[in-house]
Amino acid sequence: MEIDKKIFWCVKDKIKKLLDIKQHFRQVLCFYQRGKRGWSDQDCWSFDQYLAKVISEATAYLQHKHYGHPADLTDEEWTKILGQISYYFSLVDTENLWDNVDINDKKTLLNMADKEIAQLEEALKGFDLLKEHFYSLWD
Repeated sequence: MEIDKKIFWCVKDKIKKLLDIKQHFRQVLCFYQRGKRGWSDQDCWSFDQYLAKVISEATAYLQHKHYGHPADLTDEEWTKILGQISYYFSLVDTENLWDNVDINDKKTLLNMADKEIAQLEEALKGFDLLKEHFYSLWD
């Protein structure tokens, strides 16, 4: 019986090490794919979350590091807009707002709690701002 336990723990440790190596290999592969084509296979597993995170973090970066702004806006207005886009897309990234939600299905929207509807409306503001200022996202 004692030998069986030792064998079990020895095999379990070997399997864990192999799985760790496999996970490390996957991370290296994702790093390579992102460098080569800008995204990895793993990013597509939850592509909406990946894009929301990229948009949120990149607009937050631009908010603090931009050197210009669109001609029809002041620097302060542009900084505020970038912050709003970043904030709204951080909601999409963290709240899983889009899970099982069809914004065109009135029955689904009626079954949502007021808080969920408010969060969804906030996130939609981010999409509107992104759409309106998409071609101004340069530095």
